[in-house]
Amino acid sequence: MDQTKKQLKDAFDKLPEKLRQYVVVSDWENKLRDILVTQNLTEEQKVEINNEALLALLGVTDPDDLALALRTTAKLSDGQSEQLAQEIGEKIFSPAEDELLELDPINIEDYAAYQALPVGTKEALQKLPDDLRKIILSTETADKIQAIGQKYNLHIDQMGALDEEVHNVLFGVSSPSKLTEQIKNRLGIEQSAADKITYDLNEQIFLKIRESLQALHETNEATEANEAIGGVEPIPASPAPPETLPTDLPNRDEIMDGIEHPKDTPAIKEDSVFEQKMGKLFRIPREEVDLDPYLEKPK
Repeated sequence: MDQTKKQLKDAFDKLPEKLRQYVVVSDWENKLRDILVTQNLTEEQKVEINNEALLALLGVTDPDDLALALRTTAKLSDGQSEQLAQEIGEKIFSPAEDELLELDPINIEDYAAYQALPVGTKEALQKLPDDLRKIILSTETADKIQAIGQKYNLHIDQMGALDEEVHNVLFGVSSPSKLTEQIKNRLGIEQSAADKITYDLNEQIFLKIRESLQALHETNEATEANEAIGGVEPIPASPAPPETLPTDLPNRDEIMDGIEHPKDTPAIKEDSVFEQKMGKLFRIPREEVDLDPYLEKPK
């Protein structure tokens, strides 16, 4: 099984039992076809809408973000995307509402930010608590760091260094107690300015995740005390989210054909059925899905 199908299968395996059954054996896709037949859509748009509905049912994206996703991937107008999202919500998501509420998908902007992370950073991200992961991926965090940099008239190189130092703390690489010193040295600024920047970072970013940060750094310090560890390379800062969502996911019709016309003999297990549903890779306007089983409800 290739990486994309494996990652989607991982997302499927993490679903509540009732939702797995709903994805595999319910007639939700027939209902979706009935909805789409009344719309003036191209075949490509229908594929995109199918894909978005599946991603929401798998817990990858938030059903509440469906209208935005349809505008982005299927290139629908605001009115048509809102109408379709409402109808899909009522006829497809509503029967599985209780199970969908148990999930914790990341929102569409944070999902794009996650896709842009380097592989090594994604691996480090998997080890963090939920609240730290969400803070790191949130576009709001990037906006706050930028706003603080602008407040103190930092130039572009200093802004990059500040962003990296904040993320080093969030990833557990640098101690929060050394942040002011790091900012002063890395940015080449006066102590008073470093104190003010650290204060703003604490108030706007670190305060709400204080307990998780404390636990993370206490664990790291205990590990370092018991092991002979050399220098630790700083983890790259989270890049700004792309302006457009990624492209490339799996063919919806081929995915579902596996379940409707199974080739395996008798007693097909649930996971085998899902693999058949996955079929060949399908495509939507996003980068290849790089699902992280920790990214659930690591939006």
